[in-house]
Amino acid sequence: MSIQAKEENTIPNNKDNQNDNKQWHDAQGRVFSYLGFITLMFTAISLIVGSLAELVFPYISKSLPPLLSHAMVTTFIPLYVVTVPFIYWKLRRKETRPLEKKHLSASFYIQVVIVSFGTVYVGNYLSLGLASLLARFGLPSVNPLEALLGSINMWEAAFYTVIAAPIAEELIFRKGMMSLLLPYGEKTAIFVSALFFALVHGNLYQLIYAFGLGCVLGYLYVKSGRLRDVIAVHALVNFTGGVFPLVLMKQIDDQFLDRMETFSQMMEQAPKESLELLMDNILPLLGLLFLSFLTIFSIVGAVIILLRNRKKIQLERGETPLKKGHRFKTIFSNPGVMISILFYFVLIAVRIIWKF
Repeated sequence: MSIQAKEENTIPNNKDNQNDNKQWHDAQGRVFSYLGFITLMFTAISLIVGSLAELVFPYISKSLPPLLSHAMVTTFIPLYVVTVPFIYWKLRRKETRPLEKKHLSASFYIQVVIVSFGTVYVGNYLSLGLASLLARFGLPSVNPLEALLGSINMWEAAFYTVIAAPIAEELIFRKGMMSLLLPYGEKTAIFVSALFFALVHGNLYQLIYAFGLGCVLGYLYVKSGRLRDVIAVHALVNFTGGVFPLVLMKQIDDQFLDRMETFSQMMEQAPKESLELLMDNILPLLGLLFLSFLTIFSIVGAVIILLRNRKKIQLERGETPLKKGHRFKTIFSNPGVMISILFYFVLIAVRIIWKF
């Protein structure tokens, strides 16, 4: 009788455990699905509001002050004044886990900056290589960020890349998203937030390096607990990779750029004129040379730092970590994430094919 009673009690308990596990898996999946839809909403709102602004701009442009340029009205305001506050509000409505603020050494921050630069440069080269490969098959792609920065003045470019973008993106993808994801473990929070951060850029050129940079910034956030530190590193990376090269290129004479390919021949034929032209552009050329050295130094430095510290990188499991063997399914097998990934890959493909 006792054995039979024990068996009867065991069967319901196993079923209860299976039901509990399924409910827990579904509850976790709903969080990831919610973030997938939030990411889609981020892009949808900015595109819709931006398109509406594009339609009305020709009718209101003459009455607008100079500060409200075409880019400001059709890109910056729809994204940073309308979309970002709404998405941040949606994320903060959920219960989140605050991070403990920690004081870290200066050497730690220096290493993070070097790894950030190295990650961006490697990711950029990979993206350029992939774009070059697609171009060989008759699919040359356009870099939307490069096109945007080339169409606006330097002050707008600085505001967009160094101030607005780092603050907005870190509020959404680090503070907003990671706060919801941290109960499932720091590794999961870093990976998923970096994935959505990369996808939301919506183009081939930024996809790879945005994911890598998102991982580094996510690691900095969980270790420091200070969003302002993450914003500062993000701003520094954007300035060095976006605004600084733009400033340098605009300082170089068009005459010098036109003759760069034949400059060695020009030196032989007209050495005095060539030397004068070179000296007139020496400062921006030295700046570009500095960026070349920075690229090499950052990539090599990032590799060394990661190899030396690979065993020191420790991430907390979280209060309710994803079950081993079910992590991929929990993160990706839900409507929000699947639709989000499909949408952004279609968007990237459309931008490659139609070149916008």
